[in-house]
Amino acid sequence: MTDLCSVPVLGFAAVSGTGKTTLLTRLIPVLCERGLRCAVIKHSHHDVEIDRPGKDSHRLREAGAGQVILASPHRTFWVQEGDGISEPRLSDLLARLDTASLDLVLVEAEAVAHAVVAHPPRKLVVKRGRVVVRDGTALVEAP
Repeated sequence: MTDLCSVPVLGFAAVSGTGKTTLLTRLIPVLCERGLRCAVIKHSHHDVEIDRPGKDSHRLREAGAGQVILASPHRTFWVQEGDGISEPRLSDLLARLDTASLDLVLVEAEAVAHAVVAHPPRKLVVKRGRVVVRDGTALVEAP
């Protein structure tokens, strides 16, 4: 693979409102049905809140913890405070993934700089708003 990640990374970059998330929400189930274990890194320019005010994890962050991991048998969230200016580096985000349990990482962003393709899978191609297998079979069509 590459120095960035030990599994293929496929980036989707386009301006806001063009259907990237819709495309991915249709593509991911198809990939999962075919046995691929997927992760998604989604870039946002908004001030994102995962936990809710008043909850313990939020209170700990507000108290000054620069990183908080909220773990349960159902799911685990990792939150790191940013400076509000610097963009997280894709290589740093990829390094946080458990690649041993993944076959593919999908990156969704508004700018190509955030959706650097480290090593695209060999069988998927994007053509005219459709994600297709190289033999021409359409997996998902964009809205």
